Amino acid sequence: ERTGRAWKESTSHPTLQPRVPYGFPMFFGGLPPGFEDAMPGMGGMPGRRSGKKVDTQKLYDALGVNKTDSPDVIKKAYRKLAVRLHPDKGGDPEKFKEVQRAFDILGDERKREVYDKYGEEGLENGGGD
Repeated sequence: ERTGRAWKESTSHPTLQPRVPYGFPMFFGGLPPGFEDAMPGMGGMPGRRSGKKVDTQKLYDALGVNKTDSPDVIKKAYRKLAVRLHPDKGGDPEKFKEVQRAFDILGDERKREVYDKYGEEGLENGGGD
């Protein structure tokens, strides 16, 4: 049997409910109603400019594939390019790194989704991890 202060704090009596500090209600998940426009840039993907068009084609071009191609087609294209461009085989190291990065993103289903929506900027801001 619990007695004393610990017992009182563990009960669900209304007078023992935690109080909101300073009398302000807490808002979880955003600004209170009516304040959405008060702070521009506070929402959506961080750092994303709404008027700026993002490039979501660059990585597909690096692998020589289409956006609609299946993961198998992307993997096959990557393997062909990796063999041809590998520095040990006399290929360009910078081009190889670009192809490697493109496959790292497009070969992962979640990262590919983020890239298709927000471009490389979306991935840099934590999307896809």
